Amino acid sequence: MPYKYFVRIQDQILSPNELNQLYVKEVATLLNLSSGEVRIEKDADGMPFGFAQEKKMFLSFSHSDNIVAGCVSQSCPVGIDVQKIRPVDLKVLNKICTKNELTQLDLNTENFFRIWTIKEAALKCTGLGFQYGAKKLEINFEAQTVLATEGVEKLNWKKNTLLRFEELSAPQGYKLVVVFRLSAQAD
Repeated sequence: MPYKYFVRIQDQILSPNELNQLYVKEVATLLNLSSGEVRIEKDADGMPFGFAQEKKMFLSFSHSDNIVAGCVSQSCPVGIDVQKIRPVDLKVLNKICTKNELTQLDLNTENFFRIWTIKEAALKCTGLGFQYGAKKLEINFEAQTVLATEGVEKLNWKKNTLLRFEELSAPQGYKLVVVFRLSAQAD
């Protein structure tokens, strides 16, 4: 794995400042550093990145209710998403899924959140966000990959950049996914 991650169940929902303090502490723990050796910042688009002992690192964070998750990589862009499984209108899938994706899985609430967490983590990994368009990402569930088909050129990535996803163990009633860019890809 080119990343390390954490998942925490909090007693209460945290404020933005408390979340940031938790993120610094957890990233430092993952890297065997003190909190003072880790600095987290955001770029102009709000995407987090950090420095550990002055070396730049890729970061991503997510929270849903009182579940907090984060991941760090020193070698490749990463995205993480955690979502509580809850009732949803499955018609939303038509807005975020490609026709091919809709044929790969049964359309139910659990698979809705499987798709949603993969797409959201992939959008975090690219730094493009939902304004990029979730349909521009093509999930291959069998290969555990996400193909970023358009728009990634602005990141100096090649069109059709391949990302890998891993579905991680999550607390009961939640989905948790990490997406990372295969660092061996040349641009």
